[in-house]
Amino acid sequence: MGCTGGNSVPANETVRIEKLENKETKKEVDNNKKDEELKNVEEENKKAEELKKSEEEKKRAEEERKRLEKLKKAEEEKQKAEDERKRAEELKRAEEEKKRVEEERRRVEELKKAEEEKKKAEEEKQKAERENQKIKEENQIETELTENDLTKDDNLELVGFSQDNMNLEKLRELELKEHNYLRSLHGVPPLTINERLNDIAQKYAQVLAKKQKMEHSKKEDRALDGKYVGENLYTQSSTAKLVYTCGSMSKSWYSEIKDYNFETGQSTGVTGHFTQLIWKDSKEVGFGIAFGGKRLFTVANYFPGGNFNMDTTFAEQLLKPLPSSEKSSKDIFNLENAKNRELKMINIIRQKNNVGDLELDENLCKHALKFAENTAKTGSKGTAKEINGKKHSVNVIELYLRRGALYKGGEGMKKIYNESIKNKADKFSQIMVKAMTKASYKKVGFGYYFKDENDLLVFAVYDGF
Repeated sequence: MGCTGGNSVPANETVRIEKLENKETKKEVDNNKKDEELKNVEEENKKAEELKKSEEEKKRAEEERKRLEKLKKAEEEKQKAEDERKRAEELKRAEEEKKRVEEERRRVEELKKAEEEKKKAEEEKQKAERENQKIKEENQIETELTENDLTKDDNLELVGFSQDNMNLEKLRELELKEHNYLRSLHGVPPLTINERLNDIAQKYAQVLAKKQKMEHSKKEDRALDGKYVGENLYTQSSTAKLVYTCGSMSKSWYSEIKDYNFETGQSTGVTGHFTQLIWKDSKEVGFGIAFGGKRLFTVANYFPGGNFNMDTTFAEQLLKPLPSSEKSSKDIFNLENAKNRELKMINIIRQKNNVGDLELDENLCKHALKFAENTAKTGSKGTAKEINGKKHSVNVIELYLRRGALYKGGEGMKKIYNESIKNKADKFSQIMVKAMTKASYKKVGFGYYFKDENDLLVFAVYDGF
């Protein structure tokens, strides 16, 4: 080591200085080392502090996590509890709803049961009433259809009159009823029978039957005390037995109403018979009927006559039909009641003839109805009909019911029986009563057919011939 400036330093000094420098250097090194160590310590401490702080932070984070987890768990528990509560409430509500529905079902069932019980009670009541009514009707039938009653007249009238069983007085009575009913529909006064008009009508009917020709008589030949008499004519023909149905002439003439216009007073066809029938000022009438060959002819004479040499007008004489609410016999007819009473009547007649009762057969009833419908169309009656190639005995009668009268049943068979008693010469009724009382027959069926609202065909068909 040297020194500058030219001054020399002693070697010892130099050594000393070097030593001092070394010492200083060493001290400085040591200090630096210490500083370094301190710094390291500080850094270690800082690291330790940071580690500690990190650990604490980690611990706090863990604790926070745990706290949050605990909170979450608590929240979940709370939610679970809430869900459980809600589920319990829903179960409770469901149970209550189920209970309510069950109660409602029971209530409805009880109501239904009560209603059914009420209905059953009502049905039982109605059944009992029907049974009582049936017993009452049967007792009434027994009372009505006594031995004496079998030969009494009733409120039904025979429609059919042939040449063999003609009752001119009865025919005129029934035709007058039909005339007056048809006139009543227009509010015009009823007619009365005039015997002189009856004679005029009967004589001319016989003339027509002889001539076999439809033509009006001369006005002077039918005049009454020199005054004009109106005249309506009707004819009917058949290749079978000719039977006149009461009311036929009246209904035929009245059917011309379809061609008369009450508003204009004009006709679009033949209406002279109709206008004479309801002519307001006509007061009296007479009827005649005569048979000739396969034709019959009827005549009705009216006084004063209408439609000719008038001192009045058509509008004054021909009144519009009145509104009507009257029910016909057809409207009120009860098929089941009629069949049961008809059977009862036949069995009473059979008992009086010492033969066994018949049973009602629905299949025979169907055939009886077909026969009645066919008879209404063809006019052919007869005492036997074929079913599946086999002959069956039948009873048939045509009845004219009073306007709106109820056909209860039994009257038809009674009429046949009555006719056989009253008229021993009437072979037709005798054959029918023979069938009615034949011991070998076991079953019967009944059929009913209204030719119009009050004109009834009654058919009985037996299970043998």
